[in-house]
Amino acid sequence: MDFQVVFERELHITQGDTERVGVLRISCDNDTAAGFCRCMFSIPVIQEQMRPSYGDDMLQALVLALRSIRSQIEGAEERGIVIWWAEPGDRGAL
Repeated sequence: MDFQVVFERELHITQGDTERVGVLRISCDNDTAAGFCRCMFSIPVIQEQMRPSYGDDMLQALVLALRSIRSQIEGAEERGIVIWWAEPGDRGAL
């Protein structure tokens, strides 16, 4: 069975004195013909283009996408970009 699921989360992005809101998007689908699952994700400000994460099943693809997103958010913090969801410092709650 081929299907798709999309997750979105509104995030706050602070860089210096500037704050804005953007949407984290994760779109996951499985391709039974190809034999793998894929999640495509974009992160406001730091990863605007959709980037893939692949797994043997949907859960593995999603977990790998979330790990990559978390890593990129941590790297952005080192460059002075703070990304948060509920409160500053929560790194998007990921």
